[in-house]
Amino acid sequence: MFKKAPKYLSIILMTLLVLGTLTTLNMAYASGTVVRIDPSSLIDTDIEPGETITFTINVTDVVDLYTWQIRTFFNPDVLNCTSASYPADHIFAGKTTTPVAPIIDNSAGSILYGNSLSGPVAGVSGAGKLCQLAFKVKTRGSCNLTFQTVGAGSTFLLDSLGNDIPYTVEGGYFSNKLPPPPATLFVDPSRIVDPLLTPCNSFTVNVSIIEATDLYAFEFKLSYDPVVLNATSAVLGDFFPPGVIPVVTINNDEGYVMFSATLVPPEAARTGNGTLARITFHVENLGATALDLSDTQLFNQMAEPLPHSAEDGFFNNILMAKLAVDPPMIFDPSMSPPSTFDINITINEVEDLYSFQFNFTYNSEVLTCYGAILNSDFGGFHPNSTFTVDDRNGYIWVNASYDPPASPITTFAPRTLVTLKFQVESMGISHLNLTDTGLADSEGNPIPHEVTNGIFISQIRDVAIIDVYASTNIVYQGWPVNITVVVINKGDVAETFDVTAYFDNMTIGTATIIGLAPNDTATAIIAWNTTAAAPCHNYTISAYAWPVPYEINLADNSFTDGKVKIKMMGDINGDGIIDYRDINQVAMAFGSTPGHPRWNPDCDLNRDGVIDMKDMFVVAKRFGQTC
Repeated sequence: MFKKAPKYLSIILMTLLVLGTLTTLNMAYASGTVVRIDPSSLIDTDIEPGETITFTINVTDVVDLYTWQIRTFFNPDVLNCTSASYPADHIFAGKTTTPVAPIIDNSAGSILYGNSLSGPVAGVSGAGKLCQLAFKVKTRGSCNLTFQTVGAGSTFLLDSLGNDIPYTVEGGYFSNKLPPPPATLFVDPSRIVDPLLTPCNSFTVNVSIIEATDLYAFEFKLSYDPVVLNATSAVLGDFFPPGVIPVVTINNDEGYVMFSATLVPPEAARTGNGTLARITFHVENLGATALDLSDTQLFNQMAEPLPHSAEDGFFNNILMAKLAVDPPMIFDPSMSPPSTFDINITINEVEDLYSFQFNFTYNSEVLTCYGAILNSDFGGFHPNSTFTVDDRNGYIWVNASYDPPASPITTFAPRTLVTLKFQVESMGISHLNLTDTGLADSEGNPIPHEVTNGIFISQIRDVAIIDVYASTNIVYQGWPVNITVVVINKGDVAETFDVTAYFDNMTIGTATIIGLAPNDTATAIIAWNTTAAAPCHNYTISAYAWPVPYEINLADNSFTDGKVKIKMMGDINGDGIIDYRDINQVAMAFGSTPGHPRWNPDCDLNRDGVIDMKDMFVVAKRFGQTC
C-alpha cells in the first residue's frame, strides 16, 4: 500500500499543477482581454471614393492564445472589403500556424477570418495584431465596424486547451462625409422692446434652429440679467418629439438657463428648421438685458459636433428713442461727380418729443452739402429752427423746437426730422456721423436715445486671391513647403492687407501685402513647417485675404488649392507602410548625388546631398511602420 503512495502523490501534484495553471489563466482573463479595431475612429473628409483604407484588428491582455476567429460587419453601401490578411508582425509570427482564406461577403457586409497555432505548443500571451482589413471606399458616408460575439460563426478566442478566453470588443467607425452647412441657433424674437412689459408681466422666447442637418443632441446656455428678468420655465420645443425629456437647470441668482436634449433609438436624427426650446420669463424690474446664447453644442448620432453659429437676443421695457441716418449705407461706384443724393435724419420710438439738436459731420473733400430741409408738418406747426452749414469743415448744425401750441411728437415708426442734400465732389468714402445729439420732452427734460450713423462709398475697395499653390504636393513630415499666394487689387485705391494660408482649418502663416496698386497683382510666399502635420494625410491648402475697410465683395477673398500629402519619414513611395519597396528605392539610388541618373530626392532623407547608408538606416529603423 505504501509502495503506491508516490504514484498517488504524483497524480495529486499534477492535478494541483493543472488547477493552479487554470486558476492563473482565469485570473489573467479577468484582467480584461480586448479585441479591438484600430484606429477606433477614422474621420477624414479628404478620403475620396475609390481610395483604400486599412483597419487592424488587435488583441490585448490575452493569455495562452492558440486559436482566434473574428466575424466583422460593415456597411457595404459605403465600403467594400478588398482583402483580409495577416500582417508581417501578427501575433503568431514566426510560429507554425494553420492559416485560412478569409470569407468576404461584400453584399452582406461581413468578414469571417481566423488563424490557429499548430501542434503541441503553448499559446501566445500579451498583445498583438490578429489581422488587417483593407477596404475600398465606395462613396461618401459613414460606417460602423462591429463584431459578432454570439451565435454560430461569431468571434472567439481559444487557449491551448481549447477553452474559450473571455473577452470584450471595441468596434470602429469610418466617415468621410463632408460637414453639413452650418446651422444657426437664435433667440426668437431676437429683439423685444416693449414698455408695456412692466414688472409682474411674463413673456416667452424661443431658442430656434434653421438649416439643421442630422441633429441628434443639442445643448445651450441662455444668460440674462436677473435684476430685470427671472426664468420661470424652460420646455422642449417642436423640433424634437414630445417624448424626449430635456435636462434643464434654471439659476435666477446668476441669471442663466442650461438646456440640453438628446434623441434615443429608434428616433432618427432631425434635419430642417424648428424650435428647440421655449423659455418663459417673469419681468422683475424696468431695464434692458441681453439674452446671450453661449456654450452651444450640436451633435449628430455618432456624437460628432456639427458646425453652427449662435445669435443672441435683447429685452428692453424702457422706451429708447432712436435717432438715425437713413439710409445707413450708400454704396454706389457709379455715383461720380456731380451726382446728387439725399440723406434723412429720422426719429423712432419716442414719446413727447418737443425739441432736438444734432451735429452732422461728413468728408468735405468727397461731398458738398447744398441744402437742408426741416420737416415742417409735425403736429401741424412749423418748428423754430437754426441751421448752420460749414461745408469747408464738413459739418451741419441743426437745432429745432416745437413751441406752444404745437403738440409733442410721439411715434413708434421711423419719421423724418430733417432731409440733407449732397453733391458728390470726388470719388471716395465719407462717414456720415451724428454727434452732440440731444432730444427733450415738452417739460424740457432730456430724452434718452440711441444714435445710428451712416457711410457713403463711391469707390470700390476689393482685394482678391486668384491662385494658391504649394512648392510640392508630397513631402515628408517636418520638411518645409512654400505656399505661394497670388492676390489682385480689384479696387480703386492702393491697399495694404494681410493674407493667411491654411492646411485644412489650421493656420500655416500670414504675410502682409503692402501698397498694392489698383489692378496690380502681387505674390506672397508663406513657409509651412510641416512638423505639426500628421503623416499619411492629404491636407487641403487654402488662403484668405483679410478684408480691407469698406470692402463689400468678400466672395473672392478665399481660394482653395489642391492637396499636399504628408508622408512618414522613410515611406519613400508614400503608400502608408515602410517596407522592402522603400528599401528597394534607397538601394536603387544608393551612392547617387543631385544630377546623377539614379538620383531620387525622396531617398535623401537627411538632406545631405548624397544617398548612402545614413538614409538606408532611417528606412530600416522604421521598417514595418504604418499609418
